[in-house]
Amino acid sequence: MSNWNSLKKKIGAADKTTPQAASVASTIHKEMSTPISPEEAKLAGMLKRLREKAVALDCEMVGTGMNGKYSELARCSLVDSSGQVLYDEYVQPKGYVTDFRTQWSGIRRSDINKNKAVTLEEQSIMDLLKGKVLVGHALPNDMKVLMLSHPRLLVRDTSRYPAYMRTLPNGKRRPRALRDLTQQFLNKTIQTGEHDSVEDARCTMELYLRAQREWELHLRQKKTTAREQSTSEKDSTVADASAEVPEKLEDTDRGSVENRPSDQSSRKGTRSEDAAAPRKRTREENSPEPSLKRTKTGSIQNEGASMSQEHAMVSETATKRAWVTKQQRRESRKRVRQSK
Repeated sequence: MSNWNSLKKKIGAADKTTPQAASVASTIHKEMSTPISPEEAKLAGMLKRLREKAVALDCEMVGTGMNGKYSELARCSLVDSSGQVLYDEYVQPKGYVTDFRTQWSGIRRSDINKNKAVTLEEQSIMDLLKGKVLVGHALPNDMKVLMLSHPRLLVRDTSRYPAYMRTLPNGKRRPRALRDLTQQFLNKTIQTGEHDSVEDARCTMELYLRAQREWELHLRQKKTTAREQSTSEKDSTVADASAEVPEKLEDTDRGSVENRPSDQSSRKGTRSEDAAAPRKRTREENSPEPSLKRTKTGSIQNEGASMSQEHAMVSETATKRAWVTKQQRRESRKRVRQSK
């Protein structure tokens, strides 16, 4: 209250000096007199809580494996909403570094020595991120090298915010580089040479705070539309199911009425059906037994049995031939031995 009273005194003193100050004072009086709606007050409180919980993350990677194909963490930085550094450490990669990527990462061999760098402690970083709103640019890459995950509702990625993406001629959106966003929206020049993870984290935090209100309203609208779509789909499925039930009942009622003939019509129908019905097939004709044939001896034999007998005879002759040829080979070998 003391601040408001002092501000009113200054505004009252300015009213008597110049007309410009009087116009400014009148606008301030109007703003102070207009009450704030409960929704606006609730939204302002939510934005304040999110600002207090927000932390920005940025990581620098080096290449391991053949030709530096795989990325591993070399530096990790965390800053809060005011830009204060919460965590900034060089990390020893687990694999042998084949590409330091100094022109982009700013990492040198001396930075990740055992004396200067530390081993990655996921638990300490998890404790810093627990319950926080995580802000960053292309966060999936950073979380991959950290081998961590974060709740999706608490992630604010500047590369995925629609207002910070470029639109292609076909209507699709693509992410933009952090230096381009910083140059356009913050009027700052970064990443001209080697990258600094603390500077990049501070820029992403400023980008988030700049569009925090519109960003959170966009997420809220997106959530409400998804909820409405799910409820409408459920209602439509329930309506379809309820509409199908009376139709089935009507069909069954019609069928029962149609299948209930009178006595005369039923008698006439049965007579006509008996006259027009074809001759019933005998049991022998209906049975799916194989066809029969008469052999030379006059006995009746199934065709399937005859086929099995033929196969047995063929196999028997084949075995006899094989035995004869084997016996002939033995005799020929015996003759050769006797001749020697």
